[in-house]
Amino acid sequence: MLEKILNRIEPHAKDLCKELSKASKKKSKSNCHWEFEIVSSNSFNAYASGANKLTFYTGLVRGVKYEEELAFVIAHEIAHHIGDHISKATFSSILGALVGGLLGAGTGMSSDITAVGAYIGNLSGSKAREAEADALAAIILSKAKYDLLKARIGLIRMTRIGFSKSTSNFFDSHPSGPERIRAFDEITKDL
Repeated sequence: MLEKILNRIEPHAKDLCKELSKASKKKSKSNCHWEFEIVSSNSFNAYASGANKLTFYTGLVRGVKYEEELAFVIAHEIAHHIGDHISKATFSSILGALVGGLLGAGTGMSSDITAVGAYIGNLSGSKAREAEADALAAIILSKAKYDLLKARIGLIRMTRIGFSKSTSNFFDSHPSGPERIRAFDEITKDL
């Protein structure tokens, strides 16, 4: 199923990647080519990392009801690379660690405060990056002619598994479930 989905969405993801790279008038960190890895685990999860690497757990693949659900997750993780989110998060973490280190200098707790600074730095902008990845994923799925209502079901399932709160706070890395669903509905109404 993964190969079938990749064959269907990857050309549209590459087109979007190239289009956004041209529009930004600067060379994108994403080379519009991604490396996929499948890890044997019951976890219903996936993530983007490093230089265009995407990791999917077998629990995610087994846990979806519709192809569109998995297609949304794949497109979402690709979108993190298209949006250059990995390097942006890394930069925020480093900046937070530097600020934390400066604030902690001379306290004897410099390493602890540096770690807290890195954590807070990483959180800054994380919800916006997740929202952008959702939006780019919806565009990719629309171009690939996927049923966005079935993709939405997958988003609802993921939010139920990972997030039970109705609103998010500063310490959350993702928007809350209702926030993500509202944003998805807003994005897809015109697609």
